Amino acid sequence: MIRSLQNPPSAPGPRRTLIYTFFLAATLAVASAAAQQTSPVSRVSSERFVFSVDGSGDLVVPIDWSHDPGERDESVEHLVVMVHGYSRVNLYGELLTDMLAEIPGGETVAHYAPHFLTSPDIETHGFDERYPYWTEGGWAIGHNSRDDDLPRETRVSSFAVVDELVLRARGSFPNLRTVTIGGFSAGGQFTNRYLAGNRVHEILENDGIEVRYIVGAPSSYLYFCENRLISRDPVRFGSIAQTDYADCDNFNNYRFGFRNLNQYMSAAGPEALAANYAARRVDYITGADDDARASRALATNCGAMLQGDHRRDRMEIYMRYLEFQFGGDVRARHRMHVVPDVAHSTRPLFDNPTGQKILFEALLRDNGQQAGIPEGKSRFDATVRDWDIPVWTYRPAGAPNDLPILFVCHGTLRNGETYRDQWVDLADEHGFLVVVAEFGRDDFPGARGYNLGHLLDRSGQPNPADAWAFQVIEAVFDDIRHRLNSPREGYHLYGHSAGSQFAHRMVLFAAESRMERAVMANAGWYTMPDPSIAFPHGLQGSPFNRDILARRLSERHVVLLGTEDNDPNHRHLNTSDEANRQGPHRLARGQKFFETAEWAADHLDVDLGWELIRVPGVGHSNARMAPAAASLLFGEPN
Repeated sequence: MIRSLQNPPSAPGPRRTLIYTFFLAATLAVASAAAQQTSPVSRVSSERFVFSVDGSGDLVVPIDWSHDPGERDESVEHLVVMVHGYSRVNLYGELLTDMLAEIPGGETVAHYAPHFLTSPDIETHGFDERYPYWTEGGWAIGHNSRDDDLPRETRVSSFAVVDELVLRARGSFPNLRTVTIGGFSAGGQFTNRYLAGNRVHEILENDGIEVRYIVGAPSSYLYFCENRLISRDPVRFGSIAQTDYADCDNFNNYRFGFRNLNQYMSAAGPEALAANYAARRVDYITGADDDARASRALATNCGAMLQGDHRRDRMEIYMRYLEFQFGGDVRARHRMHVVPDVAHSTRPLFDNPTGQKILFEALLRDNGQQAGIPEGKSRFDATVRDWDIPVWTYRPAGAPNDLPILFVCHGTLRNGETYRDQWVDLADEHGFLVVVAEFGRDDFPGARGYNLGHLLDRSGQPNPADAWAFQVIEAVFDDIRHRLNSPREGYHLYGHSAGSQFAHRMVLFAAESRMERAVMANAGWYTMPDPSIAFPHGLQGSPFNRDILARRLSERHVVLLGTEDNDPNHRHLNTSDEANRQGPHRLARGQKFFETAEWAADHLDVDLGWELIRVPGVGHSNARMAPAAASLLFGEPN
């Protein structure tokens, strides 16, 4: 549809929380779950957690703690529990103490570090039959303690130990308001399984306590069906018969999948485990350099290799798997964070603003250091892959958490704050959240890095899809939904000039984005939806997909053009031969882009859902195009 814009049409239209954090951290993961620790630990945690299960006598698990969980303490509003890794060197109390010393209100936090032992530890340190012990890998996935090397009357799941610890603290610390259960490496494996099957989540929520989880760089994940990654570009999941590991018999056994669940996890069963996992709030964190393919700590059997090549790869694939298995809305509850310049190491991964944010989210929020998305103008910094992204926002006063979300793509000057400010009055009038993710020149150099969506690397070769700049919009959208606890499943996108170049290429190439509608205003030149024209001026040689293009052409996007943006000598206009073939100026090139979209839709046998709308009397001005875009997206002002 083509029309001039005269009267734009209407578009379709406290509970306080504080952290009770269980942080299950680990530094190493081993390839075999059955491997035994050959050397005992030199130090065992100094305190003792005494409990019983199912009428047993006293069981004792060593622990480091700052507050006795059996003593009532109304001042404790936060509890952080860190569990060691396969090395079982229990040093994590020191890390939390150091981090909390730098945060106002840190004195209200108690922290625990339970210590799971193996039989060599028991023998070396002379512990009696009250002390359970596990295989080296068994505690990390909730197996029962052992009774073979050393006789024991009672066997207990490591998951049940944490259940008991949570319930004991719940009774002793009456002002707890949020529980965060987390872990790194082997502790990440622990958390990934525990969050699906634990027996305390609903008890806590029924008490009005918010529950969150942290999964940090595990060696493997729990999958909820028999499908695994079969294609990276485009991302697809299916039968392992289509992979290099087609003869992997145990790929879906527990640890990796839902077959042959252990006793603790069987109590819930596969369907409940999957439903629990999808519904719960989880932060995933890994280092940008956690990409070693050959490491003593990395599982390399076929069940693990079907999940990816290395830890960061496996986490990225798992995030896509969750969308495949549970739908795109799962990303509102499951967020991934990548910390730059960090490999597989606990303290560097967490002792930084990103780690601090996810460990102590409610404490920082109470301190005003992390306030969700505050009213008025604000900024926060997001980390996507190893990119640092300033995010500029504006939220109208009194706007609800489920307000519509508009991403505005800045221009070639990378001036995100200015673009945000130009939309403030419109956001107040229409009641939407303005978000501008700023693409810095260091990470996204030149037109290749930003205007072209980082589709190509420095040598001109195609980047993998997870390295495209469009992924920034998706990741920031997840972050914002999490901060707002918003049910929004999609967002709108607006770009002007260079921002329109980014926006229209996101429409053409970002197959799995949750963009509901894009307005592409006054781009200087285009990637025409024509496979006979070489990329970047057409699709030939680009990573486009015919089915995705057909779907995008059928969606309700808008090419928005100013009728006076017709200066062939504009100082920022691309005047290369290839660009001039699209027309002498922006107005002509935008019309040519729309006409090519009509041609492509006809050849793909789909109805074109796009509109070409001309704004009378407007030249190359974002400020004057923005009101027309706002009315198209959100209807007439309130």
